[in-house]
Amino acid sequence: NTGIGQGFVSVTPIQIANAYAAFANGGTLFSPNIVERVVSRTEDQFGTSIVDFEPRIQRIAEFPEGSGVVREGLQGVTSKARRGTAWRAFEEYDSRGYAIAGKTGTAQAEGRNPVLMRKKEDSAVFVAWAPKHDPRYVVAVVMEEAGFGGEAAAPVARRIFEALRAYEQRWPDPTIAFVAPPPACPTRRLLVMCPKAAHGESRCRVLTIPKTLMGTESQTLKKVADEYSHSEGITITAALRRLLPSGSRSSSLCDRSCSQLFGYLASA
Repeated sequence: NTGIGQGFVSVTPIQIANAYAAFANGGTLFSPNIVERVVSRTEDQFGTSIVDFEPRIQRIAEFPEGSGVVREGLQGVTSKARRGTAWRAFEEYDSRGYAIAGKTGTAQAEGRNPVLMRKKEDSAVFVAWAPKHDPRYVVAVVMEEAGFGGEAAAPVARRIFEALRAYEQRWPDPTIAFVAPPPACPTRRLLVMCPKAAHGESRCRVLTIPKTLMGTESQTLKKVADEYSHSEGITITAALRRLLPSGSRSSSLCDRSCSQLFGYLASA
């Protein structure tokens, strides 16, 4: 009775998908990997791979003679011309270059639904791979008590394949699509108020300084004051007195990034 779908078979959706993946690729059965790689989220190594999970082969299956007929039959499941069991779900689907091979399933369930207080309905199943001549994706849809596979599960699989197809068309190499670009370098905006010029007009200068060129608040102020003292021809102490509020002083020494900051200030 198992051959006609009436036997008791316990299988998970990922087991169904893995079995069809092996059939689609010619017999290589892989151990499923949930994660492809772990990437760094630090600012200096953002997107760099830390751990890669390589494909793990369980075994190579040898299919008996006549398996090509089964494959041909699966390729006709979504075809309207061949009246496949899922043709209505894939009606008007553009299969050029991205045809789908699959199988519908309707699994009977025994017992009563404890919530709805009635006999359990059939569960809808649909599993497929695409493209059928160059398989890259396998999708398995299992919907408990949803009815027939061709009516309930197949339309869901179609939407998934359409999303995968759009994904590939947008990014020719899907392996890099999920890597987010590194964030822009944080910046801080400083407003340096200059003293009044001889003709009585005040001058100010707004500088946007990358955070990587900045140390502590006191170190930053010391760097700006040093540049200010050079431009105004006054001592650093005098520059600090003009830049700092009354009673505040900074005695921090300039660190090694001073030359970088001065170069940035000169080009600002």
